[in-house]
Amino acid sequence: MQPLDDAAACAAAEWDEFEAFGRGCYNLSAIAEACHEPELSWFVVGKGHPATDVISWCETCVRNDGTVDPLTRGTLNSANVSIMSSLDKIALLFATFIVASTAVGELKDIALCSLAIGHAGETLSLGWRIALTLLGGIR
Repeated sequence: MQPLDDAAACAAAEWDEFEAFGRGCYNLSAIAEACHEPELSWFVVGKGHPATDVISWCETCVRNDGTVDPLTRGTLNSANVSIMSSLDKIALLFATFIVASTAVGELKDIALCSLAIGHAGETLSLGWRIALTLLGGIR
């Protein structure tokens, strides 16, 4: 994504600042100044971000040529999935199946515990009834 380093084009678009930044609408000269002197930058003075956050962001997201890597949650997720091999995807599906099966088993155990408490009726002492009800609620 090429930056829209044109203030008029960015101002004409009705985006909030995060959406605008994600679409490449940012001021490269302001970013260069912020990375050069983070303590005096608009991000620290105007927005109240710690200077350490600005330094970390500059080291991580600003390339050597001064452009910004437009890393967003969506691009990060798609990049991570695209580098997965077929065996990685099979492992992901297998892990998803195991977690889902465990959740379903836990729900069945809760239902069985409630059924057992109801079926036992008055033969179950009050202490055990409270303990098993509390256990079912916690689960």
